[in-house]
Amino acid sequence: KNNFKDILVFSAYPSDYLIHLSMAIILSNRGHKVTVLIKINSDDEMNKERKTKTKYEEYFGEIKPELLKYGIRIFFTNDLLYKETVLSSSVINKIERQSIEDSQRILKNPEFKISNRIHKNIFNYRLKENTKFAKNFMNFTKEKKFNNYIIHSGSWAEYGIAFKILKKLKKNIICFGYRNDKNTIVISYNKQFNELDLNNAWKRKNKKLSNTEQRISNFLTHSFTKKEYYKKRVYLNFHTEDPLNKEKLIKKLKLKKKFGNILILTSLSFDTTVLTKKTNHIFESQFQWLKETINFLEKENYNIIVRPHPAENLTNCKMTCEKFLKKEIKNISNNIIILPSNTDINTYGLIDIVDFGIVYSSDIGWEMILRKKPVIACGKGVAWGKGIQFEPKNLKEYYELLKKILNKEINFDKRKHFLLAQKFMYLYLNEVPKIFPFPLREFWSKKTFNDLQKLIKNNVHSKKYDKTFSILSSEKKLYDGLLGKI
Repeated sequence: KNNFKDILVFSAYPSDYLIHLSMAIILSNRGHKVTVLIKINSDDEMNKERKTKTKYEEYFGEIKPELLKYGIRIFFTNDLLYKETVLSSSVINKIERQSIEDSQRILKNPEFKISNRIHKNIFNYRLKENTKFAKNFMNFTKEKKFNNYIIHSGSWAEYGIAFKILKKLKKNIICFGYRNDKNTIVISYNKQFNELDLNNAWKRKNKKLSNTEQRISNFLTHSFTKKEYYKKRVYLNFHTEDPLNKEKLIKKLKLKKKFGNILILTSLSFDTTVLTKKTNHIFESQFQWLKETINFLEKENYNIIVRPHPAENLTNCKMTCEKFLKKEIKNISNNIIILPSNTDINTYGLIDIVDFGIVYSSDIGWEMILRKKPVIACGKGVAWGKGIQFEPKNLKEYYELLKKILNKEINFDKRKHFLLAQKFMYLYLNEVPKIFPFPLREFWSKKTFNDLQKLIKNNVHSKKYDKTFSILSSEKKLYDGLLGKI
């Protein structure tokens, strides 16, 4: 009983309501006192979630008896009538930055220009909504005290504002987010999900993997190169074909056999916006990195293969790397091969035929190291700072690294880098993901409600998710950042 907590779950969008209410019921079933704060979107909501609101009303009616049964309190931001609140300069700055990022997400375009009328209108709308929410939430948190605050990702729209305010008030914050794999979430403590801060989990991980862990890592290294893996385990299918053998691939790409091969792998442009605070490091943006890198390499005796992130084709990005290159580089040298984002060429087959790779912040960087290929990473991704990749600190160091690797003067200890990449993969793909009962993209379905009922009624089944919900409610002592083993 001493470990029971008073928990606030914040839900900002109709597409999230049912999942958060379901989480609240499970947490309450574990003995915690749970409150849910729901932001009802204004009538002029620019992303127009009318159909979802109708579903929300329908399912809320079904779930309401369970909410009452477990004594879950519900507050709506529209009902919070507080006096005018003076926001600190740091919160105001956060609101402005968040509103720009929100605009980029709505536009599905990392290129944001306030001079553009459409961009400006969206920004002003988000600024208004975020400011209004900040004032209400600030007063709410001052008036009502909780042990823990679960605020979804803590990194977009009102979730980002809530995180900033709670951080300023020195509260215990639980953030969670979905990855591309089914049936798991990742949980971050006192860090926004989009920071992808794995530093503490990395330090706590044993220096050397056990024999069992190595076998699991080797199996994964092999299996996620195959199309079968993507059919069964993920939502976005990045690879519809298995890797081609080297000779067939070289012939298909029409590579010059006398040249060496370089593989440039981009991140999803949307992700480099989502991870704005961390990713952009040497360059202002991924687009700038891509353009300047190709300009630097194009006269070298290398085939330069540019592989845009496959999710660009699957997520309807308005400005992709493929579009950017066609717009910015008019006369492309014949040694530069820019693949379409929807190519059926398996990325892991490309890795097998190249001498080295250059990435921005994508996971494919450390995956290349697992195949014992040197990699330069120019943006700060989740694997940054762990000795796995070559990570230049500034432009001068970046170009010096490129020259060394082009001239085969780089000191690449394959064994050392491989073991670090293997350790990272085991941590990131086995220990960080937490099994979760409500899959991504099934929030608004009868299945979610039925699954919730089964979990409540069947204690044996619910034990499957015990560790996940014990972490979400911080029943055990947690450490900052993405959580591995607890």
